[in-house]
Amino acid sequence: VEMRKLSKILLITLIAVSFLVSFSACSGTQDEDVDKTYTVTFVCDGYENITRTVKHGKKIDGVPSTPEIDGYIVEWQGYDFSTPITKDITVTAVKRLKEYTITFKCDGYADVVRTVKHGNVFSDLPNTPTIDGYSVAWQTYDFTKPITQNITINAVKTPNEYIISFNLGMRTATIASSTMEVLYGEEYNLLKPTCSGYKFVGWKIEGTNTSFDQNGVYTQLTGLTLVAEWEIDETSSDNWSDGH
Repeated sequence: VEMRKLSKILLITLIAVSFLVSFSACSGTQDEDVDKTYTVTFVCDGYENITRTVKHGKKIDGVPSTPEIDGYIVEWQGYDFSTPITKDITVTAVKRLKEYTITFKCDGYADVVRTVKHGNVFSDLPNTPTIDGYSVAWQTYDFTKPITQNITINAVKTPNEYIISFNLGMRTATIASSTMEVLYGEEYNLLKPTCSGYKFVGWKIEGTNTSFDQNGVYTQLTGLTLVAEWEIDETSSDNWSDGH
């Protein structure tokens, strides 16, 4: 019986000692890890490396800014900087070309947007809108030059020019000019003819019975030939019966 008791006591003692040794070894390892430091190296081609020293299990304090490279967006290669550091790390800068937008604008129409990478030449010029009565062109820009920024190009509308021709209908009638220029959407004031013995009444569009105002805003989409209308001037001493 005494021997059995003694054996149990020895076994328990050995287990306790083993546990204490293991715990001490583990604790020592943990203490060693806590004291460890690691180097985080930030690398970008053409630039001096940047290093940070971080203690085991800590996060990087103060991630350096990426270099500024003209025409490029520069980002550190995907690494979760919120993750505790447990080894030496190399972080590489990744460069990608910036993209710019070229926006074509015309009042009353949806914008047309094109995307161009930094330094490229733009050639995909969209068609201008078709607007009745106007010639439409994009604002002048030298697209032979590489694109290095966002650009807005506005449409420039120029009213079309039309010719009005005058048919006086009387051999002796006179007018300052047989034609005149008018601009679409702009005000006009028609020339007035004269004819001895007759009063000028107004103009009609040739081939129709439609009167055309002496003045106003020109909204026709073509030129016109206008025919003069006359009536006898009862007060004129030069009134002839016919032949005018």
